[in-house]
Amino acid sequence: MVTYSEARAGRHGGSSLRRRLARFALVALVPLVAVGWLVAVPGAPVVRAWDAGTFSAADESFLFSLTNQARASAGLAPLRWDCAPAPTGP
Repeated sequence: MVTYSEARAGRHGGSSLRRRLARFALVALVPLVAVGWLVAVPGAPVVRAWDAGTFSAADESFLFSLTNQARASAGLAPLRWDCAPAPTGP
């Protein structure tokens, strides 16, 4: 006979299948439901920073200043603007 404390500790064979199913539900089913919810909501607006093929330096500067304001309110150091291109490739 399995005692209550053994059952809670998972020291009998019946709970291992239950734990595997619970883990599967969390790892596989929750993201599927989330993606399904995003796809299923038909009227959800699409938000983009800029329209395709357009760019606004003033908007980029404004976004940068808003980011630094948010960092300052969180007690973080401000970001520094660097115009040099970042290195790419090996």
